[in-house]
Formats: sequence, structure tokens, C-alpha cells
Amino acid sequence: MQHEGQFATVHALATMEPVENGTAKWVPGVSANGEASGQPNTYAYWTGGLDGTAFTPDTAEPQWLDHGWDWYGAVTFEKRDADGRIDERVRRTIAWLNNWDHENTTPTIDSDGYNGTDSIVREVTLKSTSSGACIDGCPEREARRNKVWAACCS
Repeated sequence: MQHEGQFATVHALATMEPVENGTAKWVPGVSANGEASGQPNTYAYWTGGLDGTAFTPDTAEPQWLDHGWDWYGAVTFEKRDADGRIDERVRRTIAWLNNWDHENTTPTIDSDGYNGTDSIVREVTLKSTSSGACIDGCPEREARRNKVWAACCS
């Protein structure tokens, strides 16, 4: 797993089970400045297996959760049901909507007196596709009631 660029917020999503087939995968991820390789400054991750000692990725190259340039410093956390039980198939994630390449030149500095903001919380799930496992992130169900988000997430 070789990648050029700056890394921040190294984070393991632990094991996640795809809804479709129940196969668990380990999903380590990192916020990465991918500019040097033509990639965005966003969340890179790998799917694979852990044998108790070493992680073996399904592919050497990372996949990207977001393809925008200002979704950085992401962290994930558990999703719990009303009874407090952890849902092993879903994680939640939030990120910083900014970029180290222009962190002091955002329009909000002069107009509103702050720099950057946080993203909408997303629900992250592991999906099985014909090309392998990937994670999918959509705003939480409550946010998807908005017509803009409803069209992109099932």
C-alpha cells in the first residue's frame, strides 16, 4: 500500500458486514491529501482481511469514499439502535469541509468570521459489487428526507 501525499486521521472502521451477503471485511482508512497522485483530499480506504497479525488488502490501491476536494479529517463512530446495541453493518462518519491547500482563503473567513465547517453525518455501509467490496456513504435517514439527498441514496 504505497501512496504519495499527506495522511491524517488514520482510522480503522473495524469489521463491517455487507448487507447483501454477510461477508465481513476489515476496512482501515485515512484522510489523505491525494493531490500528488491526482486524487482528492478526502478519505482513502482499503477493504481486506486481518489474520490476527497482518492486514491483507483486497487491492493495493486505495478506494475513495468521497471524490470532492473538501471532505477531510473524517472520523467514524458506531451506530446504535434505540436499545443501545451496536449495528455492525453501519458506521457513521463526519468530516471537515475544507482543504489544507486553501484553509485560510475560504469565503466564510471574511463574511462570517469562521473557517470551514463539518459535513452532514453520513451512514457508511459495506457493499458487495461485481468488482469487489466498497463502502457507500449517504447522509443519515433523517437528512435523506430532503429531495436532493433522496435521489442519490436508496
